[in-house]
Amino acid sequence: MKERKVGEVLELIDRYREIRYLAWVFSTRDPLDEVLIATPFFRLSPKASILHNPEQSYRQSSILAPIRLQKFVMDSNEKAKTSYIPELSVRKDQWKENQKPHEVLRYSGIQIYDKDKYYARMSLEEIKGLPWLNKHTIRLPVDLFSDNKLVAVLVAEKPEYDVKPRVKYDKAYFDISVKVKAGVNELHADVTEQELTQLAQKEIEHQIRQTFQTAFEKRIDIYNLGESLFRRNPYAWKRIASGTVLNKDSLQTINVNVQIVYPGRYKLSP
Repeated sequence: MKERKVGEVLELIDRYREIRYLAWVFSTRDPLDEVLIATPFFRLSPKASILHNPEQSYRQSSILAPIRLQKFVMDSNEKAKTSYIPELSVRKDQWKENQKPHEVLRYSGIQIYDKDKYYARMSLEEIKGLPWLNKHTIRLPVDLFSDNKLVAVLVAEKPEYDVKPRVKYDKAYFDISVKVKAGVNELHADVTEQELTQLAQKEIEHQIRQTFQTAFEKRIDIYNLGESLFRRNPYAWKRIASGTVLNKDSLQTINVNVQIVYPGRYKLSP
C-alpha cells in the first residue's frame, strides 16, 4: 500500500469475470501463509473465520466494520470520503488446543488509503470512537471506569448519530449528537442509574474526541466529517477544501444521550 500498488491489484481483479466485487478485503503485516492457514476454534471450517465470514463476529462485537471490495473502491474514489482497509493479524499467545498454542485471526487496526495516497495505520486502541459514528454498528461493549477501577460493562446497540456542519470565516466546524440504548452486562460497584448514565456519556464522548484528535494529527478525516459538509454545502466545501477541511477545533459540541433500557439481573437505584 505504501508503494501505491493497490491500483495494480484492482486492475488484476478486473481481468477476471469470475471475481466479484462483493469479496471482503483485508490488509495484513503478517506473512500471508500464516494468515491463510489460521483456523477457528473447535475444529470448525475455515469458512467460519473472520477472513471468510466477518459479519458473524461483527454482529456480536461491532468494533471494526468489515469492508467489501466494492465499498472500498467507491469510497477511495470519492473526493470527500476517507476509505480504510481492516488489518488482520495472527495471535499466537491467547488460545491453546490440546495444550498447544492455537493461532487465531484478529483485527489489529486499519490502513487508511485514498485513491493513490497511503495515509497511515491506526490501531484498534486509536479508533475506539469510530463505531459510534457508523450507521452499521450493531452491538458494542463499553467499559466504564472510575478512579481506575472498573465500575460496569455496558452493551450498546445500534447507536444513532447526526452531524451538523457549519462554516465560519472559511473554517469548517461540526456538532455531533449520539443516541445510545444500552444494557448492563456487568456491575462491579454500587452506583445509581444516573451515575452509570453519566459515566457512559462521558466515556463515549472521550472516545469520539480521542479518535478524532489522533486521526487529525495524521491528517485523516476518520469520521468523514468533510463528506457531511460536501453533501449539504458543496460550494463551501470546494472553497475551503485543501486536502482536508478539518482544523484542530473542527469538532465542537458532542451531545451524547445514553438510555439504559435493560439492567439485566441487576437492580439499579433511580
